[in-house]
Amino acid sequence: AQPSLSLFAETFEPPEVEHGPVAGQHGWTATGDSAEVQGEVVYEGIGALGLDGANASHSVTGAADVVWIDLRGYPFAGLAEQNDNFDGMVFFTFGADGNPIMSDGPVFFTNTAFAVCGWRKWIRCTAMLDFRSREWDFYVDGVIVGESSP
Repeated sequence: AQPSLSLFAETFEPPEVEHGPVAGQHGWTATGDSAEVQGEVVYEGIGALGLDGANASHSVTGAADVVWIDLRGYPFAGLAEQNDNFDGMVFFTFGADGNPIMSDGPVFFTNTAFAVCGWRKWIRCTAMLDFRSREWDFYVDGVIVGESSP
């Protein structure tokens, strides 16, 4: 049988979300200092998620076997590798040197061969999560920068 697919779209635009803390809006949760829907740095429209010392997440529990995540990001400073326990989560970020950091549960993988070409520019981040086979791929601007080990 073909795996089922799921689509979740978030524009960070009204009426689903308003400017201000994202936690509690349209199914979003957040931890840390500041996870805000803001209008100062946007790719298009009037809203974008701004993270400053924070993490934001949206559950895909009960979703289809395969979930695609496609978003635009604007890294403005390197993030330190996380030491939190992300067991049961797929997690993507960028290190202080611009290298993509990916995790599938508590194990982190850093791609030192690929770095974001400069900060303060929009990049496209795409992830394919196959929950049936427990595999994932992570792309930056269409280039695969990480994949799980089957």
